[in-house]
Amino acid sequence: MSTLSEQIQTAQPVAAPEAPKRSLLDDITDASLKSRADQLRIDAFEAGRRSAALGVPAPQIELKYMYGRDYGFNEAQSLQFIHLIPQGGLLTPALHYKGRALLLRRGGYNWKMVEHTEKAVEYAFYHMGQPLTDEAGKALRVRYTLEDATRSGLVARSRGKDNKPGTYDQFGHEMLFARMLSRFHAFHASEVAGGVAVDISDSLIQSVVEETESRMGAATALADKLAQVKEAAGDQ
Repeated sequence: MSTLSEQIQTAQPVAAPEAPKRSLLDDITDASLKSRADQLRIDAFEAGRRSAALGVPAPQIELKYMYGRDYGFNEAQSLQFIHLIPQGGLLTPALHYKGRALLLRRGGYNWKMVEHTEKAVEYAFYHMGQPLTDEAGKALRVRYTLEDATRSGLVARSRGKDNKPGTYDQFGHEMLFARMLSRFHAFHASEVAGGVAVDISDSLIQSVVEETESRMGAATALADKLAQVKEAAGDQ
């Protein structure tokens, strides 16, 4: 009968369990998260650099970059087209009508003026160079008037409690055009920008906010993990 010492010497080594195999998707996901974490650092640096020149707090510039990127805007476009509206103690992102026009143009839409005054704005719309039509086969036209804005309370809201001249009094044709374009976007081209039709005056880009926050959370978690690994490596 063999001794315990002999048994130990002749025992076969137990193979270590194999590490789970990584897929190509795992590598792509890690690379994507690292890229986003790096982009957040770049945003913070650029925002800090531009904050003094623009007179805007750096965190607000970072938010504009972040939301604008989801729409495919570059930094300059994000600063111009993404507005942060104070609401309930928070900053609510909203899309300027010029940004909406850019998104619609990218989506292949175009428009031609039928009427454009301080009282009414009406345009005919096209897609990929072809006129859009309604069910009756007539050219699709979208109209918005000062009467529409008054009836919906927008004119009174723009004048405030003191009833001072508001945006519809000072920039009537521009405000009517913005509303007309918003109406077309919502009713006839909602697939543009992920189906989110937003307006700087009264609608929130909630789906964009949620998507961006989700990505931010993943990128921040990765950045924290990388920092911990780097710190641990420095202690060794």
